[in-house]
Amino acid sequence: MTNKLTRFARWYLTKQINAISYIGLRKHFLKVNDFEKYFLNRNGLEIGGPSQVFTDKGIFPIYRLLNNLDGCNFTNETVWEGSISEGVYDFYPGKTGRQFICEGSSLVFAMNSMIFYYPAIASSIMPMSSEPCTNGKEWSGPAAFF
Repeated sequence: MTNKLTRFARWYLTKQINAISYIGLRKHFLKVNDFEKYFLNRNGLEIGGPSQVFTDKGIFPIYRLLNNLDGCNFTNETVWEGSISEGVYDFYPGKTGRQFICEGSSLVFAMNSMIFYYPAIASSIMPMSSEPCTNGKEWSGPAAFF
Protein backbone atom coordinates (compact mmCIF):
# COMPACT_ATOMS: atom_id res chain seq x y z
CA MET A 1 0.00 0.00 0.00
CA THR A 2 2.81 2.41 0.85
CA ASN A 3 4.49 1.74 -2.50
CA LYS A 4 1.30 2.65 -4.38
CA LEU A 5 0.88 5.79 -2.29
CA THR A 6 4.48 6.82 -2.93
CA ARG A 7 4.12 6.30 -6.70
CA PHE A 8 0.87 8.28 -6.70
CA ALA A 9 2.47 11.11 -4.71
CA ARG A 10 5.40 11.28 -7.12
CA TRP A 11 3.08 11.25 -10.13
CA TYR A 12 0.83 13.94 -8.65
CA LEU A 13 3.71 16.22 -7.64
CA THR A 14 5.36 15.84 -11.05
CA LYS A 15 2.08 16.76 -12.73
CA GLN A 16 1.67 19.84 -10.51
CA ILE A 17 5.25 20.99 -11.05
CA ASN A 18 4.86 20.60 -14.82
CA ALA A 19 1.61 22.61 -14.75
CA ILE A 20 3.21 25.42 -12.76
CA SER A 21 6.26 25.44 -15.06
CA TYR A 22 3.99 25.53 -18.12
CA ILE A 23 2.00 28.51 -16.81
CA GLY A 24 5.18 30.38 -15.94
CA LEU A 25 6.77 29.65 -19.30
CA ARG A 26 3.63 30.76 -21.17
CA LYS A 27 3.54 34.05 -19.28
CA HIS A 28 7.22 34.49 -20.02
CA PHE A 29 6.68 34.06 -23.78
CA LEU A 30 3.79 36.50 -23.76
CA LYS A 31 5.91 39.26 -22.26
CA VAL A 32 9.38 38.72 -23.68
CA ASN A 33 10.46 41.28 -26.26
CA ASP A 34 6.88 42.19 -27.15
CA PHE A 35 6.69 39.17 -29.48
CA GLU A 36 3.17 40.02 -30.66
CA LYS A 37 4.45 42.65 -33.09
CA TYR A 38 6.13 39.88 -35.12
CA PHE A 39 2.84 38.02 -35.67
CA LEU A 40 0.06 40.61 -35.54
CA ASN A 41 -1.95 40.69 -38.79
CA ARG A 42 0.66 38.68 -40.70
CA ASN A 43 0.15 35.99 -43.35
CA GLY A 44 1.98 32.90 -42.11
CA LEU A 45 2.75 29.39 -43.23
CA GLU A 46 2.71 26.41 -40.88
CA ILE A 47 4.65 23.30 -41.81
CA GLY A 48 2.72 20.45 -40.22
CA GLY A 49 -0.05 21.32 -37.81
CA PRO A 50 -2.30 22.76 -36.75
CA SER A 51 -0.38 22.57 -33.50
CA GLN A 52 -1.71 22.79 -29.94
CA VAL A 53 1.33 24.82 -28.95
CA PHE A 54 0.12 27.80 -31.05
CA THR A 55 -3.50 27.84 -29.74
CA ASP A 56 -4.75 30.09 -26.94
CA LYS A 57 -4.09 27.28 -24.46
CA GLY A 58 -0.66 26.54 -25.89
CA ILE A 59 2.70 27.77 -24.75
CA PHE A 60 3.18 30.13 -27.73
CA PRO A 61 -0.35 31.41 -28.58
CA ILE A 62 0.03 33.10 -31.95
CA TYR A 63 -2.91 31.78 -34.01
CA ARG A 64 -5.13 34.54 -32.65
CA LEU A 65 -2.65 37.18 -33.79
CA LEU A 66 -2.25 36.06 -37.40
CA ASN A 67 -4.38 37.44 -40.21
CA ASN A 68 -4.04 34.31 -42.34
CA LEU A 69 -2.25 30.98 -41.93
CA ASP A 70 -1.71 28.55 -44.78
CA GLY A 71 -0.81 25.00 -43.85
CA CYS A 72 1.41 22.36 -45.41
CA ASN A 73 0.97 18.69 -44.49
CA PHE A 74 2.81 15.77 -46.08
CA THR A 75 -0.26 13.63 -46.72
CA ASN A 76 -4.04 13.86 -46.78
CA GLU A 77 -4.37 11.28 -43.97
CA THR A 78 -2.58 11.92 -40.68
CA VAL A 79 -2.76 10.37 -37.23
CA TRP A 80 -3.30 13.78 -35.62
CA GLU A 81 -5.86 15.34 -37.98
CA GLY A 82 -7.42 12.30 -39.61
CA SER A 83 -8.52 13.02 -43.17
CA ILE A 84 -7.55 16.42 -44.57
CA SER A 85 -7.79 17.87 -48.05
CA GLU A 86 -6.33 20.77 -49.99
CA GLY A 87 -8.37 23.92 -49.90
CA VAL A 88 -9.71 26.33 -47.32
CA TYR A 89 -9.52 25.31 -43.65
CA ASP A 90 -10.11 26.96 -40.27
CA PHE A 91 -6.96 27.38 -38.21
CA TYR A 92 -8.62 29.50 -35.52
CA PRO A 93 -12.27 30.40 -34.83
CA GLY A 94 -13.26 32.97 -37.47
CA LYS A 95 -9.94 32.73 -39.34
CA THR A 96 -9.20 30.65 -42.41
CA GLY A 97 -6.19 29.67 -44.47
CA ARG A 98 -5.38 27.36 -47.34
CA GLN A 99 -4.23 23.78 -46.77
CA PHE A 100 -1.56 22.36 -49.09
CA ILE A 101 -0.63 18.68 -49.30
CA CYS A 102 3.11 18.44 -49.96
CA GLU A 103 6.41 17.53 -48.33
CA GLY A 104 7.80 20.22 -46.06
CA SER A 105 11.10 20.09 -47.92
CA SER A 106 9.40 21.05 -51.19
CA LEU A 107 7.57 24.35 -50.87
CA VAL A 108 7.15 25.01 -54.59
CA PHE A 109 3.66 26.41 -54.01
CA ALA A 110 5.16 29.18 -51.86
CA MET A 111 7.48 30.22 -54.67
CA ASN A 112 4.71 30.08 -57.26
CA SER A 113 2.04 31.81 -55.23
CA MET A 114 3.29 35.39 -54.90
CA ILE A 115 2.03 35.39 -51.32
CA PHE A 116 4.43 36.93 -48.85
CA TYR A 117 4.62 34.46 -45.92
CA TYR A 118 5.89 35.80 -42.65
CA PRO A 119 6.25 33.96 -40.34
CA ALA A 120 6.92 30.33 -41.22
CA ILE A 121 6.14 28.25 -38.14
CA ALA A 122 6.44 24.59 -37.20
CA SER A 123 6.20 22.52 -34.06
CA SER A 124 7.99 19.20 -33.53
CA ILE A 125 8.43 18.24 -37.15
CA MET A 126 12.21 17.95 -37.34
CA PRO A 127 12.35 14.50 -35.70
CA MET A 128 9.82 13.22 -38.24
CA SER A 129 11.60 14.65 -41.27
CA SER A 130 13.74 12.42 -43.42
CA GLU A 131 15.94 15.35 -44.46
CA PRO A 132 16.03 18.03 -41.72
CA CYS A 133 18.98 19.84 -43.33
CA THR A 134 17.18 20.00 -46.66
CA ASN A 135 14.09 21.37 -44.93
CA GLY A 136 16.12 24.13 -43.30
CA LYS A 137 17.61 25.11 -46.66
CA GLU A 138 14.18 25.02 -48.32
CA TRP A 139 12.65 27.23 -45.66
CA SER A 140 15.48 29.75 -45.77
CA GLY A 141 15.78 29.68 -49.58
CA PRO A 142 12.52 31.45 -50.38
CA ALA A 143 13.07 33.83 -47.45
CA ALA A 144 11.63 36.64 -49.51
CA PHE A 145 8.35 34.77 -49.47
CA PHE A 146 8.38 33.93 -45.75
